[in-house]
Amino acid sequence: WVCVVMGNDYMLYYICPMHTIWTIAVYIVLLVGKDYNTNQYVIAAKVVGSIVIVGFMWSSVDVFYTIWGPTTSFLGYVNPMYPKGNDKVVGGTNPLYEWWFRSGLDRYVWVFGMVCANLHPNTEGLLKYMDGLPLVPRWTLRGLVLAVLGGLGLWWYINVFTLAKTDYNQMHPYTSWIPIFIFIILRNLTPTLRDYSVHFFAWLGKITLETYIGQFHIWLHTGIDNGQPKTLFTIVPGYPLVNFLVCTPVYIWVSYRLFHLTNVLKSNILPSGDERTLYRNLMLVPCVWIPFYIAGRLIKELY
Repeated sequence: WVCVVMGNDYMLYYICPMHTIWTIAVYIVLLVGKDYNTNQYVIAAKVVGSIVIVGFMWSSVDVFYTIWGPTTSFLGYVNPMYPKGNDKVVGGTNPLYEWWFRSGLDRYVWVFGMVCANLHPNTEGLLKYMDGLPLVPRWTLRGLVLAVLGGLGLWWYINVFTLAKTDYNQMHPYTSWIPIFIFIILRNLTPTLRDYSVHFFAWLGKITLETYIGQFHIWLHTGIDNGQPKTLFTIVPGYPLVNFLVCTPVYIWVSYRLFHLTNVLKSNILPSGDERTLYRNLMLVPCVWIPFYIAGRLIKELY
């Protein structure tokens, strides 16, 4: 709906197709041979197979464009700032370049997510075992964990995080799991840490998709249609802090409203436990959506 109203390409909000496709990828991997998902050797084979397939798919721009070519009309994006392509990058003249670049940065992280989910019971058991140890062995073991994580984090900071942007982008797909892994372990290392959380962050985490989309139109600004925002949204020129204080509450409120409205629409269009209504709605959605899409395109062409 935002794409139709604003006249923007779907790929401009690349986090949406990324979330969708990675979710589908997880579903497919677990669906194949689902009866054997309790076998850790099968899970390990699926993880390795996923890494190999992803590695091949993103091995070069030519391979990527060949595989994803049929989705160009859906996932293609031409930056108005570079209508003839960006000659500074390999493959920058192809409409699928944006998808190649954005998806490539996080192409392995969904596999890491599957590994974390699979190891959750074992990790929970290990933490409980650690919590039950006597005081000295317990903190000795925790100290060893902290030392290992500290060393890993220091290596990542020195050798990856401090790299120049282009060099960092090359390393990110293979190392993005490191800070995530460190945070997960540290966040759950003791019962006290596990018992407390910041409610605001938990609440904000529910509307991350909406905040991502909303920032393009409330927090940030672009001077051209379908363009990637490059500057902060300005209401009071020359007073960036005032702009921040004014825009942020509106930005959060609109994001929350989008989240709430999305849930209302979802529960009505895709009801659970009522297959007849569900199938009827799935057939009606295109009948409603297509006229709006056509009207949006016509309005864009006329004005």
